[in-house]
Amino acid sequence: MQTMTRFLWAALALVAPVTALWPLPRQFTAGNDTLRLSNSFSFILDVPNAPSDLTDALSRIATFLSTDNLAPLTPDRGASVNVSSSPQLQLLVLSLLNASELTNVSSIAEEVQKPLSERDEGYVLDVPNDGSNATLSANTTLGLFRGLTT
Repeated sequence: MQTMTRFLWAALALVAPVTALWPLPRQFTAGNDTLRLSNSFSFILDVPNAPSDLTDALSRIATFLSTDNLAPLTPDRGASVNVSSSPQLQLLVLSLLNASELTNVSSIAEEVQKPLSERDEGYVLDVPNDGSNATLSANTTLGLFRGLTT
């Protein structure tokens, strides 16, 4: 069993990062630049009448980011990257793509109760490599939640 576990970890190490994402994204573009979160990193939730479960999720993520001892996501934990000179990400702006058309924004809990064929969990996360504002947009609060988790 131990040999099988080692083989599995070795096989997973060879998988390209995009194929290690689940569910598989329709489109994925990655760069090689280093970017770090600033000490004053924050969120703007641009969702009118945002449901409480979305604001609660955002609060939990903000608390995690401010209390966790985050380290660079590199195989050598940042030893080969000069993180201190990297651009700093200051802000993530979250928005619903069709917010102007909505009269009522569904909660995450309401979205997950829909049949699978009616759920929209998709999102677009754009993190520029120069430290300018990152954006997270989705058609639903569930999509925003999935993007926050990423």
